[in-house]
Amino acid sequence: MTPLMWAPDTWWSLFGHFLDLSLMSIGGAVTVAPEMHRLLVVQHHLLTDGQFTTAMALAQASPGPNVLFVGVLGFQV
Repeated sequence: MTPLMWAPDTWWSLFGHFLDLSLMSIGGAVTVAPEMHRLLVVQHHLLTDGQFTTAMALAQASPGPNVLFVGVLGFQV
């Protein structure tokens, strides 16, 4: 099943989870990266470990804020 074919409740669940994470990320987005890994790799199997690590490395190597990896993760999903 492609991600676009998921039920709307799945999309709302992901939205709610990332909204909660954004409220808890006092130390920056990287502080909640383990929880994002658990959600995207372990729980929903949307990414592999390698894809998650590559997204983190790419965003950290690029100029700009550290939160860029959230967009890269979304693009890879």
